[in-house]
Amino acid sequence: MTMMKTILCVLFLSWPLLFSCVLGNTPDKVNSLILDLFNNYDKRTRPVKDQNSVLKIDVSLYLSIINSVDEVQEKLTTTGFLWITWVDENLTWDGMSKDVHGLYLRQASNVHCTCINGPLSK
Repeated sequence: MTMMKTILCVLFLSWPLLFSCVLGNTPDKVNSLILDLFNNYDKRTRPVKDQNSVLKIDVSLYLSIINSVDEVQEKLTTTGFLWITWVDENLTWDGMSKDVHGLYLRQASNVHCTCINGPLSK
């Protein structure tokens, strides 16, 4: 079971590496934009302009494999990954002047996510 948790953890942490892309013109313009955006950026603050407002977070669980089913113990073992996305309002720019129209960054903020799975101990 420890091996499965390790595999799930690796899948969870490495999945965003596959989905980073930029909708822009040249690497120099993109690098310049990223430097401008992250200059004085504090990742400890919530990614909204109004700190009292609600942050919309989209969470999806993608089930990859059903590893096993034990009807006697009523136990289902699966493998999947968790995809979490949100819009950071503190990272905005004028796409026309920068000639970069979209950024999908891997992880700009420190996100702590805990997944607890299994029967409760008595």
